[in-house]
Amino acid sequence: MLKFSLVILVTLLALEGSHGANPVPAQGYFSQRYIGLANPRGLYLDESGDILAVGQSASSVFVVFETENPEGTVTITERNIVNGGGLGLNHGVTHHDGYIYASSPTTVYRWPYVAGSRQAVTAQPETLVTGIPNGGHVTRTLIFDEQDRLYISVGSNNNIDPNSDRARLIRLSLTEQPLPINWQEAEVINYLLFAE
Repeated sequence: MLKFSLVILVTLLALEGSHGANPVPAQGYFSQRYIGLANPRGLYLDESGDILAVGQSASSVFVVFETENPEGTVTITERNIVNGGGLGLNHGVTHHDGYIYASSPTTVYRWPYVAGSRQAVTAQPETLVTGIPNGGHVTRTLIFDEQDRLYISVGSNNNIDPNSDRARLIRLSLTEQPLPINWQEAEVINYLLFAE
């Protein structure tokens, strides 16, 4: 049921007219409110099947999960598990090797978390990456590869930039150098240069 609901959730995010307050589904589809997060920007399906979501307005990470009821209905629960007040969390979220990772425009953080526990994290955030350029496109997508390396995408300052100082995909190992790592010290994988 959760995988089906996640498909519905992702479909809802891609609806025609979805940028307005009342999305208009494409012909043959219907819409239904799944969660009530204000401005959710990042979603990640963790190893337990729970959805981790970053609420941009709340600067927090939420876990969203379903519970099947005896009468055949489903209860959807959203729970704040990381209070990122003051950190400016706004987009990137992932779970890897016992940690939740989340990003702000300038910094990547992590907190210890067991997938499926659904318990609020009380530990202070550990700062992993600093000095990411701010302004322009401020979302930071996070993903790990099979060698446990973290990839971070950083958008351009404008849609068309004269150089690639900003628009980059970087890769770094969190175990090969002291933390936090400055953005400038990360390996550049790809320049995302926009030009006319």
